[in-house]
Amino acid sequence: MDSGYTFLFNFVEALLKLHGFDTYKGFYHKLFFQRKSLACDIMEPMRCLIDKQILKSYNLKQIKEEDFKIENGKYVLPFENNSKYASIFMETIMDRKEDIFSYVHGFYKFMMCPEKNNFPEFKLPGNIKK
Repeated sequence: MDSGYTFLFNFVEALLKLHGFDTYKGFYHKLFFQRKSLACDIMEPMRCLIDKQILKSYNLKQIKEEDFKIENGKYVLPFENNSKYASIFMETIMDRKEDIFSYVHGFYKFMMCPEKNNFPEFKLPGNIKK
């Protein structure tokens, strides 16, 4: 999960910077030493992409227990298995890159003119429309 969230975080942060945001000043995540709070805030509704992919990959047996080692009571992914998991997570993010961009762009438009623009909503395919 951690790797997938890191890839998603970096992707969202890059989009926020593209739109000119200071990624250190957030709304929900408080300003804290060297934490990019806005990027944390904006990626929250997208975490489900990584969660869903982990479950799907596990069910498809793409994620295997033998890919990991236990060191000091923690599961660790050895370097030789990194590319497999990076591919799984990056493919998920790239499959939804336009939706992620639209969400960040919608956030930008809302921040620039909240009177004319609604706060964006991130939806997974199959969500019920209101």
